[in-house]
Amino acid sequence: GFNVNTLPEPVLRGLFPRLSNDDVADFFKFRDGGPADEDRSFKDVNAFWEWMKNTSIVRGDAREISRLQEELKNRGQVLVTEANRFRITVT
Repeated sequence: GFNVNTLPEPVLRGLFPRLSNDDVADFFKFRDGGPADEDRSFKDVNAFWEWMKNTSIVRGDAREISRLQEELKNRGQVLVTEANRFRITVT
């Protein structure tokens, strides 16, 4: 899945190509722009969708959120907030 707490800009733009430049800047300002000791990560995927409600492509329209979620699902793309995979190498 795509971790919204670690997404780089090209991946965010790939997942949501209609986001404006201002939306993208606001995303990183919201997620990464706080004081170093403040955790501004999304606690769950619903918190990310709450943030998306204020973007230029959604503008508070719940139907647009549903459409975006369905679009991701149809492409087999899943949003997550925690990394659940890891690799152990034994030598």
